[in-house]
Amino acid sequence: MSVRVNAVGTPACDADLAALAGVTPLHSVRVPKVESPADVARIVGALGPVPVHALLESWDRWSRPPRGTG
Repeated sequence: MSVRVNAVGTPACDADLAALAGVTPLHSVRVPKVESPADVARIVGALGPVPVHALLESWDRWSRPPRGTG
């Protein structure tokens, strides 16, 4: 099963992740409005090792190194 969740950082996303905890088989998760790698880490941290289809909100945040790293 592949599932779309609500944007990370919203109460709806928290509810989605709680509802999906332990669901098998979970083949992938589609996440809208992803703004940073931390958003993807939040999904994987809640659901375990599952492929994440990240729909980027702003390419600019992904195309440069994080602040303080270079």
